[in-house]
Amino acid sequence: MKAIQMKTAWFTLLVLTIVSCAKDDDLCDPNDEQSPCYAEVASGDNLLLTEYRLNDVLTAKYVYNDENRVIAMYPYDENGVNDTEILYTYNQKYQLVLTTYNRNGYIFLRDEYTYGDGNQPISLRQFDPGNPDFNPVLSQFTYTKNKTVITGNSGLELTYTFDDNGNLLTNTQTTVDGQLLTTLEWGDFDDKKGATSNHHQFAWIAGRATNNPRSERITSLVTAANIDRTVKYTYNKAGYPIKAEVYDRGTDNLVETREYIYVKAK
Repeated sequence: MKAIQMKTAWFTLLVLTIVSCAKDDDLCDPNDEQSPCYAEVASGDNLLLTEYRLNDVLTAKYVYNDENRVIAMYPYDENGVNDTEILYTYNQKYQLVLTTYNRNGYIFLRDEYTYGDGNQPISLRQFDPGNPDFNPVLSQFTYTKNKTVITGNSGLELTYTFDDNGNLLTNTQTTVDGQLLTTLEWGDFDDKKGATSNHHQFAWIAGRATNNPRSERITSLVTAANIDRTVKYTYNKAGYPIKAEVYDRGTDNLVETREYIYVKAK
């Protein structure tokens, strides 16, 4: 049961990943040309997502190194409070080899990746370094054209499919005996730059996010979790979304608003 819970937490974190310039108040908005911290961009600029807000509440911040790779993520709860730091470590081939989860100074989870001849990991070991009684979650990755499957001892099988542009189309979660638990679907992609198109640490499962989906669905055994939504974007001059309005497909009611803050890549 603990293995399933840990795997589900990892799954949820990656979906948050379907952030160094802090927006401390309404007077400092890098997307607002009238703001004192407005970050002017132009067509052709390569941008990095640094901050994500949901319904005007800070949800995530990302920090990058000089090579434009994500080295830290700070998730926030629904009240805009952060107590967790997620650190990413790469090898000399720029492959993600370690993810470390810290909460209030305590490392409660580590993900260790191994690689074969390619740039995609072939296995994952997930464990709590401070708990010798914790049974590590061991996962294997299988790749075919536009598809990644993760299996192991977690009790779950995760399947990801992509289009030819590298956009994530589906994310399916099933039990090892084949019971479908959850399916997430994205579609109707625009021709603009994806908000996280420069995040490559989980490209083998999150895709390259080349474009932005204008359709989102979740189908779950827990019917209260089911959604069917459309998304309308506002873009900056560089072609990246700065705002997304999300509507229920059946009623056309606005259900949430997302905001994206960027810095220019080095």
